This record gives sequence, C-alpha cells and structure tokens, in this order.
Amino acid sequence: MWNCQQCGACCHNHTVLITGRDLREINQYYPHIDLKKAICLLSPNAEFKDPENLLSQYPIVEISADLPDQAPIRGYLALKFEEISRTPQRITQCVFYSPSQLIASDHNGCAIHEHKPLICLSYPFQINDDLSVEFHGTRCPDRKSVV
Repeated sequence: MWNCQQCGACCHNHTVLITGRDLREINQYYPHIDLKKAICLLSPNAEFKDPENLLSQYPIVEISADLPDQAPIRGYLALKFEEISRTPQRITQCVFYSPSQLIASDHNGCAIHEHKPLICLSYPFQINDDLSVEFHGTRCPDRKSVV
C-alpha cells in the first residue's frame, strides 16, 4: 500500500501529460484558471519512445492556426512547468504548485489537488510508453510503504 505524504516532490521536474478527462475537470472545477497559461502542447515526436502506445490515453490534438496559410499545431496536451532554478541542475515546477498553497489548503501546494490529472494521481507509479508500470518514488519520503 502506498501512503502519500504530500511532499510536493512529484510537482517538480516531470512531464505531465493530460487526458481529455483531466482537461474537462480542470476547466469545470477551476473556471477561474486561464487554461492558455496552464496547458501546453508537446510535440508528438518529443521524448516519447513509442508514441503509438500513448494514443489510447493521451491522444494527439490538433489546434487551428491563427492565420489561414499556417498549418495546424499538433501535439500532446500537458501541464506547463516553469523553470524556478537556473543552476546547473535545472529545476522546473508545475504551474499549479505553489508553496503559498501550503497555508491555504491541506494539499501541500497543489491548487487542483481534488481534480488533479490521472498521471499525478498515479505517481510514484509511472506508466511507460510500452504500457509497463514502474515505481519511481525514490524522491518520496514514504517509499518504503509499497507492498
């Protein structure tokens, strides 16, 4: 059994793809959030070993370009991560994570904790491109409680 300690480690230095369900829930339950500032498109060719296996959960979306002569933009929907440290070890942080949320909620900084994306719910277990599952909780304080 996994016992999340809500340490916030999963909110840093990751790629968080989102499903249609994730996008609908964020939009429905957090209407004040400007999705253009929180969501980005990752290239279908970027960093994924086997993109075909991803399509069942994370379909490639196509967004029309602003000008008629421009090609549509295609990619995977993902949460934006902002660079918070420019040291040799680059550190990025989810746009929904804020240390100030620590005071305002019980969810250690996640502004959308109650409706967070599937990939966040499953952390520290990672679903790989080939649909295998791996444990990636070495940064988690409760990593010994996996049964």
